[in-house]
Amino acid sequence: MQSDVDEDRTRKIEVRPFPLPASMRPEDVDLRRLISRSIAVQIGDTTESVFTRFAKSQTEFMAVLDRERLVGICSRHRLSELLGGRYGFALWARKPIGMHLSPPRNPSLGHNPD
Repeated sequence: MQSDVDEDRTRKIEVRPFPLPASMRPEDVDLRRLISRSIAVQIGDTTESVFTRFAKSQTEFMAVLDRERLVGICSRHRLSELLGGRYGFALWARKPIGMHLSPPRNPSLGHNPD
């Protein structure tokens, strides 16, 4: 009987990532719309400052610029996961947002990272 209880405790649980709705995937975001609304941060901005901007806005994504050149996007969801972990805020809050980009894959912008 005791071995059955121990076996139940040690049984591994398979954890699957929660799929994002199509409207929240970085590759489905219209980057021109982000830039035209001036929802952009600079590549050297801290992760904490970008997270604060997300908290004050209704947007799910922000364009990340290197001066005026688009280098990628960051998502509210990704930053929440990153900073919400056990040591996430302590590890990442002061690091530049450029470390956490989803590269733009929009051929209409003339940039293709592949």
